[in-house]
Amino acid sequence: MKLRYGDIVLTIEEEGVNINSEICIDVFKSTECKQHIYTRPIENTSQVMQLSPEERAETRGTRVRAFPCKPCIGNDETGGEATQSYLVKSQGFSIYFHGCRHMPCNLEGLQGEKIDILILKIGPENMSPEEASELVKTLKPALAVPLCHVPEDGHKFRDLASPYTQVVLSI
Repeated sequence: MKLRYGDIVLTIEEEGVNINSEICIDVFKSTECKQHIYTRPIENTSQVMQLSPEERAETRGTRVRAFPCKPCIGNDETGGEATQSYLVKSQGFSIYFHGCRHMPCNLEGLQGEKIDILILKIGPENMSPEEASELVKTLKPALAVPLCHVPEDGHKFRDLASPYTQVVLSI
């Protein structure tokens, strides 16, 4: 699916997103992008942009900032697989790709950010529609794009989140 938002063109692929063919996030099969970044550890490849949590990078005027995922049970951080989220700023727009499997304990560093597009994964191994709608309420993006494998999850998220943002289903 292609989504145009101002000067930004997002190509939504099976697991991730291609942003203006500059940066791909969680795209495993595409070679179009100049840089690839991933929310979960993968075997190293030549074009992977390695960003540690809280690290920043810039490529051709597109800025990327990594955020660690610290999943919670109640208000306590839990362990689990190391994952990351990314805030991408390009051509005056900001895109937040939420790579966490759950709602993080805190969203430090994102409180004052204007988020134009929120992209998040919903499903059995990712956020539930309810958790995803809570993230929307907190971040208040202009547009939310859930990546779902089960249409029912996407529809439930849309129904919960639509009072707070526009939702584009990519199912």
